[in-house]
Amino acid sequence: MRPWVQDHAIMDDALRRRWGGEDIDLSQPRLPSDLVMEASRVDERIRPAIGPYVAMTAMPDVLDAVEPLARVVYESGWRPVLAAGPNRRELAEIVDAAA
Repeated sequence: MRPWVQDHAIMDDALRRRWGGEDIDLSQPRLPSDLVMEASRVDERIRPAIGPYVAMTAMPDVLDAVEPLARVVYESGWRPVLAAGPNRRELAEIVDAAA
């Protein structure tokens, strides 16, 4: 389980930073798994690695072979489209109102 917990901790930390308005950190030696999977929308060569990762029939490092492909996607300037929903300020207002 440790590799999965570590993988998700890296992903959660990166998501928190991106939700806070930071861009994708391409200086890191490895992209978080969620970004590797998102990049498969642009580069279909990434897709074969995603099934085993999501099904947990392979360890998280199954994405290591396609991570360089994902990195090229982000280096081109492409970014995943954010899901519709409240922005940070609106969410804070919702939480304040509920509290």
